[in-house]
Amino acid sequence: MCPIIDQETLKVPDIGGSLLVQQALALVGSLVQPSLLHDEEPSSHYANAKALLHREDDRNPLAALLAVMLFYWWSTCAPHVVSMNGSWWWTGIAIRQAQELGFHRELPVGQALRPGETAGLRRRIWWSLYARERIISICQGRPCIINPRDCNVRKPSRDDFPDANDLRAEIFVQWVQLCTIVGRVADHLRCGPSTDNVVADLLEELREWAHGLPAHLRLPFFDTTLTQQYERDICLLHLPYLSTIILLNMKRSGVTIPTANTVAMLSACCVARIFEEFLVSGSLRFLQGMAGWHIAIATLALLHARQVRGRKETADAHIHVLRVALGEISQRWESAKMYDKGVQRLLAVQDRTLAEIQASCPQDHLMRQPDQDLLSNNITLVEEQDGLKYFPGATKEISPLFGILLSKNELGSAFPHENTDNLGTPFYDLFDNSFDNSNFSLLEHLTSWGPSGYDPFFT
Repeated sequence: MCPIIDQETLKVPDIGGSLLVQQALALVGSLVQPSLLHDEEPSSHYANAKALLHREDDRNPLAALLAVMLFYWWSTCAPHVVSMNGSWWWTGIAIRQAQELGFHRELPVGQALRPGETAGLRRRIWWSLYARERIISICQGRPCIINPRDCNVRKPSRDDFPDANDLRAEIFVQWVQLCTIVGRVADHLRCGPSTDNVVADLLEELREWAHGLPAHLRLPFFDTTLTQQYERDICLLHLPYLSTIILLNMKRSGVTIPTANTVAMLSACCVARIFEEFLVSGSLRFLQGMAGWHIAIATLALLHARQVRGRKETADAHIHVLRVALGEISQRWESAKMYDKGVQRLLAVQDRTLAEIQASCPQDHLMRQPDQDLLSNNITLVEEQDGLKYFPGATKEISPLFGILLSKNELGSAFPHENTDNLGTPFYDLFDNSFDNSNFSLLEHLTSWGPSGYDPFFT
């Protein structure tokens, strides 16, 4: 989601003629669609653009801001590595630039505009930065710079776009609304163990957002009565929603992978279906590195699902799709490579543990039945949930596992009881240890807080 540059903006000499903007556009273009010829690598365009930025040659600060916002697509290392060349860094720089330009405030009446600047563009820039920061915050467990109380710029609308009837304008408006909720979830998860009431309120906000979407913005496979074809931007819109639902419906387990309830596993099925669509349509190249985080979150829930007899084969089918997508994304993004190796290790350890259980247990107890844990602690239930209430329009036909989870004997998994350890912001300082360390612990770094004496998965 980056509705900040259009054809009319590029016609402005200060912007379209800016070498900095040109190099930033070349950076993104070479990442999304690499040339078949031996043209410059993305790293060359990035180095050129960065050098031009530091020279401060552009007379119009708007051009510099637009270029820096495109640097969001560049990252040379995993998110746990301190770097001045990643999405987190450049998003922070862009926010400071936008604040210097006053984009966080509504445009005063009569104020002169810079070449290429419009009130609508100002809002699109500001709310793009606001939403991006919220997404990065929940992915990396870091606090946000933007305080909404410092801002009086109005929320974006379709009228802020050159073509108000463009579907992408409507998607952007909904995306900003969703990211506002995601930001509150990120703030909550960073604060420590949660209670039912807080989690329930956040989940209700997410549910209301999903039910408030017009039918044409739902996922195509949610409602078989819809006639629209695959739309990449609609799928991208739903990824933060589904991943946040998963986070709020998982808890850490003292000796195993996180425990996921039915809603988390249903969400993971939907994430897998989205990436299946990306693979079939050849759209993976349009995804930013954060896609690896969404895959990793969904995989954690599916790893829990595969522990139950009758689920393993269908869960493994989803995991296979996600791993294929993650492998493709990891060729361009170091963060995805980190998640790919972590998922591979999790699967290996879980398979080894399952094999040990099968060798030591009677034949009729090889894999746990629903609501029985051989690999994790039971979740204390306080209420039942309707498995579909977070997926308006969805049916059991989404996938075989989705149908199994909706069957009568699978429903009923609900919130943890009060003060249960939610998973927290996952991958918070993740993978601090080297992959070459045989004692590497994935779950130890899923969150920065936890009960004393926490026993990590890999020991």
